[in-house]
Amino acid sequence: MEFLHDYSGLPQSLLDSLRSYRGAARAPIGCNADTSDCSKDGVCTDSSPSCKTDTSDCRTDGASCSRDSPCSSDGVCRTDGVCTYDIPVVRPSGTGKITLVSVTETSVTITLKSISNANIYHVVYRLASETAVKFVDTYSTTVTITGLSPGTKYAINYYGINSAGNNGFMSTPFYVTTLSSVKKWSWSASNGSASAAATRAAYSAVSNRGRVRDFSYVVWNDMADKVKEILDAKNLGWNTRFLSFSATKMSSGDRTLTAARFNSLRYNIGLHYSTGINTVSRGDIVYGWYFTQLTYCMNQWIDQS
Repeated sequence: MEFLHDYSGLPQSLLDSLRSYRGAARAPIGCNADTSDCSKDGVCTDSSPSCKTDTSDCRTDGASCSRDSPCSSDGVCRTDGVCTYDIPVVRPSGTGKITLVSVTETSVTITLKSISNANIYHVVYRLASETAVKFVDTYSTTVTITGLSPGTKYAINYYGINSAGNNGFMSTPFYVTTLSSVKKWSWSASNGSASAAATRAAYSAVSNRGRVRDFSYVVWNDMADKVKEILDAKNLGWNTRFLSFSATKMSSGDRTLTAARFNSLRYNIGLHYSTGINTVSRGDIVYGWYFTQLTYCMNQWIDQS
């Protein structure tokens, strides 16, 4: 078989082709043409600049990325194993939806339905009766809009944004009305049906400087109305543990301040702002300072957010 290695007599061009073929056959797949980056068994060597030192991320097809050797964060590994960084961004798509979380006199908290491919949400809001808008940009799907006016109806809308554009506003705006603000109780002015003079006379009575009969039942009704106004403004309801709201109030034909009436008013304040006054029973003394304490607590409760 020694004669097989004897190339004498072959044309030089054929000899050169043969030698080139033998060299290519020895070069393993995925290696440089000169095999400088491969070991003799055809796998990447420790010196390959694109491989880990233990060669665990090398591939025999010579590709520059794989499951074990991903592209950097802004690149995409194509099916042929090549990293690319020019994948077009898809604009946001989908229909928005707003859900109310909470509302106060001056703010609204909402959640936004996620928009596919969006990384920023552009939230616009306006007075329901006007067209001029303000806006909030947020990365979160929960957003609080502040600086609103009490007792006012607003329209809110939004869309998702990325570098390719936006998906357009949701088709129907979301409407919400902020809670009404409540004026504090004053013993020197009218708080409702009772005149300022009647309210001042009632204060003289409860502060032991006037006659008890000067505490008009109309002033008591104003106190009950003020508690109901606070409850409504804070989106709360009247608690009927003792009496209903209407039964707590008096009338021209029924001016008796019963224990149940007093407890009903005291309880509906104390549920939300402690009064420090215990439940009274029939025959118990109702002291004058009870009334000033209840109005003080009402005013402190109004100040709570």
